[in-house]
Parts: sequence; C-alpha cells; structure tokens
Amino acid sequence: MAESYIGKKKLPSLLEGDVSKHILRLGLPVIWGIFMMTLFALVDTWFIARIGLSHLAAFGFVVPVTMTFMGIIFGMAAGITSTLSRAYGAGDMEKFRQMAMDAHTLMGVLAGISAILGFFFIDPLFRKMGATEELMPLIHGFMMVWYIGMPFAGLTIATTATMRATGNTRLASIVMTASAVIMLILDPLFIFGWWGFPRMELTGAAVALTISYIVVFFYALYEIVCREKALGGAFFNQNTISSWRKILHIALPAGISNVIPPLSAGVVTSLAALYGHEAVAAMGVALRLDQAAHIVLWAMGTATAILAGQNFGAGNLGRVRETVAAATRYSMIWGLIVAAVFFGFAQELPQIFGAGDEVSDYTSIWLRWAPISYGAFGALIVVVATLNAAGRPLAALALVCLRAVVLYVPLAWLLQIYFDFTGIPMALMMTNFFVGTIAYFYARKVIS
Repeated sequence: MAESYIGKKKLPSLLEGDVSKHILRLGLPVIWGIFMMTLFALVDTWFIARIGLSHLAAFGFVVPVTMTFMGIIFGMAAGITSTLSRAYGAGDMEKFRQMAMDAHTLMGVLAGISAILGFFFIDPLFRKMGATEELMPLIHGFMMVWYIGMPFAGLTIATTATMRATGNTRLASIVMTASAVIMLILDPLFIFGWWGFPRMELTGAAVALTISYIVVFFYALYEIVCREKALGGAFFNQNTISSWRKILHIALPAGISNVIPPLSAGVVTSLAALYGHEAVAAMGVALRLDQAAHIVLWAMGTATAILAGQNFGAGNLGRVRETVAAATRYSMIWGLIVAAVFFGFAQELPQIFGAGDEVSDYTSIWLRWAPISYGAFGALIVVVATLNAAGRPLAALALVCLRAVVLYVPLAWLLQIYFDFTGIPMALMMTNFFVGTIAYFYARKVIS
C-alpha cells in the first residue's frame, strides 16, 4: 500500500512510519486554514459592527442559521472523509474514484435542495426566531445572496474532504486561505462601497462570501479533476445509492453532532444573561478566545480522522490505537500551554476586544476555569473523529450529547445557583474532564 496514491505527487503512506510525524504533517496545514477562516470571521463581524446596530442585530440572527447549514455540510464532509479514507486505505483506487464522484453528486443534490428550501422559508423561519419588521429587509438581503453561494461551498468542502481522505491536507489549507483572503479583500468593498463599488452594507458581506465560494470551488474542482485525477466514473451508476447510504450513515449523526454544541452554548448564554449584559458580553469574548484556542484541537481531530480511516480500511488496528494516543498527547500538551497563558493574562486578553472593566472581570473568571480542561476536550474531539472514521457515528454522537446536553447545561444551571457566574465555566471544566476521560478509555476498549 505504500505505493498507492492519487495524482502526480506521491504522498507518504499513512499505513507505515511514525504516527506522531504523520499527525503533525496532516495537522499543520489544517491549523493554518482554520486560523485564516477564524481571522476572517472576526474581521467580518468588526466590519458589520461599523455599519450600525441594526445591521449587527440582523447579522446576529443570520449567523446561527448559516452555522447550522454549514454544520450539516461539515457533517457531510466527515462522512465523505470517513468512507473514502477506508476505501483508500484498502487500496481500491477505482472504487475510491467512483465513490468520490458519488460523494460530490450527493453533496450537490442536498446542498441545492437545502438552498431552494431556504429561499422559501426565510420569512417564517426568521420571524419565528423573533426578527422584527425593521430587521427583515436586512436579513432578506443577506440570506437571498448567501443561499446562492451555499451549493458552491458544499461542493468545495466535498472536494477538500476527498483529498483529505488521501492524506492531502494541503489543498484544504489552500482553499480556506484563498477563501479568507478573497473575503477580506471584498468585504469592505461591497459593505462600505469603497473604490467605486456599490455600497451594499450587510448584503455586501453575503456578496463577498458568495464570490469567494464560487472562485475557490472552480479552483478546487480543477485541482481534483485535472491535477489529482481523484474523480472517476458516471454521475449515477448501480452503486451510487449504496455509496450514498455509506456516506449518510456517518454524515447524518456527524451533522447533528455539529449542530448540538452551538445550541447548548445558546442555552448557557441565557444563564449568563441572569447576571446582566456585561456577563453576556463576556461570554461572547470568551467564546471567541475559545474558538482561537481550539484550532489546534480541531486540527488534531482532522488528522486523526484521516489516519484512523486509512488504517481501519487496511485493518491496522494497532496503528489506530497509536494514532489516538499520539493525538491525545498533543492535545493535552496544547491544552496545558493555553491554560497557562489564559490564566496568566486573564485580565488583559479581554481588552484586545475593547472590553470594559466589568466585562473583563467576567471574562477573566472564564479564562481561569474553562481552559484547564481544554486538553480533555481535545481528547474527546480525537475520539469522536476516530469513531466516525471507524464507521461508529452513533457512538460519537452519544459522546457529544453526553457532553453538551446531558451534563453541561444541567450542571451549569446547578452550579451558577451556588457560585454565580463562576459556576458556568466550572461546569464546562468538570464536563470536559469527565467526558474526555470516558471517551479516551472507551476508544481504547472498542479499538481492539
């Protein structure tokens, strides 16, 4: 299997060699790509905040909806990477190419149908969410454009998921970086109407997103078809439905797993609201810092999914166990580093976001408690990625639900009664340690 590869450039075989080095090689490009997308998200929010409060409020309504759709799409990506990495690890390249074609067809169909339904349900959905008549035109302007770009985003993610299955994380990093750069350039042009461009305000943010989705889609398509030659076969054949079932077996639970944590965070934010607007603002700042700190943890999960998937396909369970142990070790080391930095600069870091004294006080409480458990949370991410790669998505979903729904929300409610706001990050810390430990030992048991 060391000689099996797709495209002109041979990649190091993931079925042999040092597992720790493979994790770093796969993870580093992912870290950079996620960093660039996170940077854009922060700058995009800053641009929109400059337009006015009503636009920022409208943006607050559209973000959960777009995140939900993207969570489902990334769930599809998990299904694609899991299914294709096992086929690649088994050494059947023709089957791999045909399944890759089936995966793109499925993503295109589902993303297209979702976009059409989204068009028709803009009004009832956002009115149900509580959007006022003043905000509805702004929401309409953003979502109508964003839905045009969503199928292109879905197909691009399918393409990068396919290449990740082969061990090529470089393409995904290039695509995410290019997308972020395009959006950062176009955002102020369309939002503020600089350099002769039309001033479109919130709609302009959606235009920038959609243009970037379309541009990177055609680039990714060229890479996977012309350079890597990773797609093959017919759009629809006698095995297509079977391939779709295999992908959806992973994708549906993974998509649900992606949607549950933001919903859980929303409930916990409502608990923080009991302590005033400053506590809610502190939660927003803390979650931004969490997002930045978790980049490395998600990269470990991505690397684990690729390594574990290929080695499951090849029947190398010993290397899968090595992968889980090594990725967990990296996650624990990173977690300790971040916890030390956040604890030492707990009062100063919130001020980067312009937080006042009271907001900084609440944020510092979070930064002294929650980061202690980042390493354990990383272990959970690694195990969930491994279970998805192994074709056990329901076990992965159960662990996510245990953390986000069964333990975190009730424990946060209980502890904030006795410890006020401090009880919320305490609950997250305790939940991460408990579920991360269970997940790690469960993975050791089932991978045998």
